[in-house]
Amino acid sequence: MRELQIELLAWLSLAVPGAFLAVVLWAWWPPARRWLWPPQRRRAVPWQGTDVLLAIAVHIFFPLMVLAVLINSGFFPWLYGTPAPPTTPKTLTEHLTEQQKLWVPALALFLQVPAVLVFFRLTRNVRPYQLGLTTHRLAANVVAGYVAWLVCSLLAYGVLYLVQLFYLLLLRRLPEEQHPLTKLALEGHLMPAEWVLFLFDVVVAAPVWEELLFRGVLQPWFGQRSWGGEAAAAGAVAAALCFGASEVGPWPAVFVVLAAAAYPLVARLGRRWLPPREAARAIYGTALLFAAFHSFAWPTPIPLFVLGLGLGWLAYRTQSLIGPMVLHGLFNNVACVEQWLAR
Repeated sequence: MRELQIELLAWLSLAVPGAFLAVVLWAWWPPARRWLWPPQRRRAVPWQGTDVLLAIAVHIFFPLMVLAVLINSGFFPWLYGTPAPPTTPKTLTEHLTEQQKLWVPALALFLQVPAVLVFFRLTRNVRPYQLGLTTHRLAANVVAGYVAWLVCSLLAYGVLYLVQLFYLLLLRRLPEEQHPLTKLALEGHLMPAEWVLFLFDVVVAAPVWEELLFRGVLQPWFGQRSWGGEAAAAGAVAAALCFGASEVGPWPAVFVVLAAAAYPLVARLGRRWLPPREAARAIYGTALLFAAFHSFAWPTPIPLFVLGLGLGWLAYRTQSLIGPMVLHGLFNNVACVEQWLAR
């Protein structure tokens, strides 16, 4: 009950000021642009499979490059006064503390986003708005992100509590796996600069990059192909096995397979409200892939799948990443406020 009270207080601490800001934006913006859901548009997706693979390579390579530079430059010994760790690929992060790892996503973000934008522009003449990075209807998209967060956050946390109740009733225990950043916030002794990095990683870096990758690059590409949803689901199974098998066993992969198999039933029940077939499959498959990438912290993929569905639909409906980034950042910020209140 105490955990529930803390989470509710954290949610309200963002919902109340967020509502005030949403009303201000709504009143200030010209009446002609206040519609949250404008006429549906579908943008062309000129990038190809090789471009998608490069975006995934950027996701993997730049954090490793930043980490190698920080280690080899002597940054960590200079800042923390600790010996330099070995730099062999197998033990690149083994001797780093979670506090030291905070620097990686914050710095990598400033390389990943420009790299994707520049590469897509040079190879396929893709403009930022085609990836969803546009200021068109900025205020309306910010308000849409806030409204979607109100709904999706309650649904995701409701699903999480049902999973926890299942564990308590049938297994007599709660799942023990936690996100590394959650453990760090609860147990780590962070310096002021590290708290800033922690908040930046969780509230800014993760929403910006993950939305650009999943809802900006992958989801539109999947949606342009009849087999895109199935390809996304297959990638989700592979990601669940890769990120979760060694940590929490087969449960993430089992969940992904069951969720993928349930799509025909979901499509039949919700055919009145779902987008066209390819787009709906892309949203569903990309949400599964997004959830599977977090398989190291079971049962986080289950509520994140619900969140991913909301993020995917919002990105498709607005043709912008502003709303999904706002939704994603607010969702992550609830966890930050919760950890701060629980300390």
